[in-house]
Amino acid sequence: MTRIGAIVITYNSAAVVERCIAAATSQGLEVVVVDNASSDSSASRALAAGARVISNPTNVGFAEAANQGFDALAKEGSGSSTTQPPLCVLLLNPDVEITTSILPMVDATIAHGAACGLLQNVDNKPQIGFQLRRFPAPSVLAFEVLGINRIWKTNPINRAYRYFDFDVTQPGFVEQPAGAFLMVRADVWRSVCGFDIGFKPVWFEDVDFAKRLYNQGVKIAFVPSSTGRHLGGHSVGKMDYSKRITAWYASLLRYSCKHFTNSGGRCVAVAVIIAAGPRCVIGMLRQHSLSPLAAWMGVCSMALSVLWSGAGQEAVSQIASEDRNF
Repeated sequence: MTRIGAIVITYNSAAVVERCIAAATSQGLEVVVVDNASSDSSASRALAAGARVISNPTNVGFAEAANQGFDALAKEGSGSSTTQPPLCVLLLNPDVEITTSILPMVDATIAHGAACGLLQNVDNKPQIGFQLRRFPAPSVLAFEVLGINRIWKTNPINRAYRYFDFDVTQPGFVEQPAGAFLMVRADVWRSVCGFDIGFKPVWFEDVDFAKRLYNQGVKIAFVPSSTGRHLGGHSVGKMDYSKRITAWYASLLRYSCKHFTNSGGRCVAVAVIIAAGPRCVIGMLRQHSLSPLAAWMGVCSMALSVLWSGAGQEAVSQIASEDRNF
C-alpha cells in the first residue's frame, strides 16, 4: 500500500488551514504543517485539526519549509525493512481544499514520478493561466516584467507560456504546474535534492524544481479528475509591497541565471532595468510614499550584477548574497 503524505506550509494562514487539513486527512493523507513564524493562530489550529506541526522561529521561505516537511515525512516511514511502501508527497497550499479523490493523482505519480491535479476557483472554474505554464524562455520573462503579457494577454508568447492552447479537461503531461497542488514520488524528490532554498521567501522555486525534474527525464502528469478549490494569493498578499517586489525580482533573476545562457540572462536583466523606472513611479503613487524607491534600487542592483557577470553561478551567488531581510 502506498504511503501518501501532504506538506502544507503556513504563513498567517489561520483563516484557511483547518479546511485544508480536514479535506486532506479525510482521504487518508499524513499531513505535516510547516509554519513559517506566523503571527496568528495558524500553528495551533493546524495542530488541533490533526496535523503534525513544525514551527519555525523565522520565515525560512517556501522552499526550505517544503524540504523540512519532506524530511519529516520520510523519517516517519524509515526503518530497516526493505519492503517499505513507496511514499508520494503532495505539496498543498493552505488555501487549497481537495474536492475529489486524490487516488488518480497518486496512480499517476507512481507511474511517472510526479503529477498535479486541477486547481479551480471557488466557482469551480479552472484556474487557466495560473496553474499550468510552460518553462519560461528569456522572451517570456522579458514580456512579463515589461507588462506586455498583462496588456496584451493573447500575444503568441503568452498564449504558449500560460497553456491557453491546452484542454484542461483532458489528462496529459505539463511542464510547470504550480507548487500549490503538486505530488512527487519520494525517490524522484531525492534525485533532485528537493527545492533550491536560494529562492526565498517564495516564487520560482516550483519552476526551478519542475525544470530540474524535466532535465532528468521526469514527466509531470496532469490529472484533471483530481481537483482542488484554490482561493489564491493567501499568504503573498500579506507581504509588504517593497519586500514582495524585491523577492519576486530576485527569484526571477535567480531562475534566469540558473537556466538561461549569458545572453538570455542579460536580456531579462535589461528588461528589468527598463521596467524599473515606470514601475517605481507607479508604486510610489499607489503607496503614497517614497519607500518603493529603495526596493526598486535594490532590484536594479541585482539586474546590473547579472548584466556584469552574465548568467551562471557567479550571478546566482550575487543575488543570493543580497540582504533582503525576510
